Amino acid sequence: SGFTQAGGTFSGSSATITMNGPFNISGGTFNGNTATIAMNSAFNLNGGTFNSTSGTMSLNNTMSTSGSPTFNHNSGTVNFGTGANLTPGTVVFNNVNALGSSYTTLTLTGNVNVSGTLQLWSTYSTATMNGGTILASGNVTVPNEGLSGSTLIKIVGTTNQTITGSGGTPRIPRLEIASTGGTVFLAGNIWIVGSIYTFTSGSLDAGTSTLITYSTVTFTSPGTEIYNNLTLIGGSYATTTIAGTVNVAGLLTINSSYGTSALNGG
Repeated sequence: SGFTQAGGTFSGSSATITMNGPFNISGGTFNGNTATIAMNSAFNLNGGTFNSTSGTMSLNNTMSTSGSPTFNHNSGTVNFGTGANLTPGTVVFNNVNALGSSYTTLTLTGNVNVSGTLQLWSTYSTATMNGGTILASGNVTVPNEGLSGSTLIKIVGTTNQTITGSGGTPRIPRLEIASTGGTVFLAGNIWIVGSIYTFTSGSLDAGTSTLITYSTVTFTSPGTEIYNNLTLIGGSYATTTIAGTVNVAGLLTINSSYGTSALNGG
């Protein structure tokens, strides 16, 4: 069954809160406190104040917002469940784990604001995340296989940020670095598999990292930043397009198993 809140105050505790039916809030105040919250059905935030848990909330179905609700992340963590379809509007999340499973697609619409750590997590190379733009103000970690797809991860912090890839093939769908302060550090192996890498603004420290692009990709770089190792992997009838100047201090690898791959521009 669902839960509808139009007024008053609901206060959770440390006990688990499981919503197997739609959760609709249009007024009043919801206090998650330290509970573990599982939203297994639609989460419709249309008004009132939602004070999330300081623990973990999982969005496993859909999320939508309308009107002028208030969402306070309470320094907690939100799991974007495998196969979820989320339209969070102006909500600002703290830590986010975007989760993938075998042949599942996580769908985002519009901007998704993440002020804490963003993690793209899956042990399956077939997990995807499509749509929308994640505005990441904190660190980005990609363990195991990460996520492919069309979602843009946009680095927009005002202080130092680190993008870390570790284990397996740590995939990011699309990546734009648009930092407005501090330094963006690259660590480990980072795979760009969603056709777009753009460096727009900020300061880059590539450290000992390896940046890897796969198949069709447009690599846009103004030429002021220096990458460590760069690997460009071509796919069948795929074109890698360089826009601008790319400085590589370490090892440059251009590789393809197909005679139909192409490298253009730059």
